[in-house]
Amino acid sequence: MPPQRARRGRRHGGNPRTQEDKDQLSNNQSLPLTLYFLLFPSLSLSLTHNPFFKGVQKLITATLYATTTREKKSIREEAKTMGESEKYVNIFANNPIQGVGVLSYALLEKNNLLATCLLEYLHSDPSSRLHDVAGRTPLHFAARDGNIALMDSLVNTHHVDVNATDNSGLIPLHLAVFYDNTDALLELMRLGATIEGNTCFGKAIHSAAFLGSLGAIKAIHQDFPNEVNIASAGNFTPLICSCSALQLTVRTFLQGYLMWVLFPCSLKWHWLKPMRLKLMLL
Repeated sequence: MPPQRARRGRRHGGNPRTQEDKDQLSNNQSLPLTLYFLLFPSLSLSLTHNPFFKGVQKLITATLYATTTREKKSIREEAKTMGESEKYVNIFANNPIQGVGVLSYALLEKNNLLATCLLEYLHSDPSSRLHDVAGRTPLHFAARDGNIALMDSLVNTHHVDVNATDNSGLIPLHLAVFYDNTDALLELMRLGATIEGNTCFGKAIHSAAFLGSLGAIKAIHQDFPNEVNIASAGNFTPLICSCSALQLTVRTFLQGYLMWVLFPCSLKWHWLKPMRLKLMLL
């Protein structure tokens, strides 16, 4: 009797030949359920009894690890098939991940493959504020994490309002400033974002000065040079904000453009006093 040919399963780099190999492959395509809920604790536990949950779990997990063009194409095809089922669409639309909508999560994590699948095939609302207690749109999350490619797609292709405000009145541009994402700030300005909205610090340039975002200040000054002289509602200029927060690099930059600093008589005394106090401390 001739010797049997060695079975070449996945371990040896060949194709699976037995049901055992196929089951092993299938199990390896997704994370264990307990680990999955550690990553996504906000996902409804009731979904574990939903026959559609396993497909959702595998798709999200697959997008985290897909590297080759072939794998990404396969994921897109799977998402397109899932998008034809209303039940799959509802699961993605109505269940949060880590406290935000699935699309916002994908943008925040720069998971462009998952975000593309959600937008193109799974009918996710690109302007949805669902599941976010702060009322932020997916564009807020893309700006926060500097996801330039998806920011452009959301505004130009999916017509998301570039100046949409959250519950605190913040627009995506403000989050780009807060998280010091200068490239995102420049892209939002190119897409038509306004710099007029107010934050707790004042306008965008006041926030940048207080937080020490020199790149954001330079970007705003390039297109709006007069902003370096503007006062906030509390009569604080960007220079005063930088002094208050002890942002020395920003202060040095602003002093180069603020020639009126040499002429305090042109300022109201209550403008000058906070700045004098801070300079005395330095």
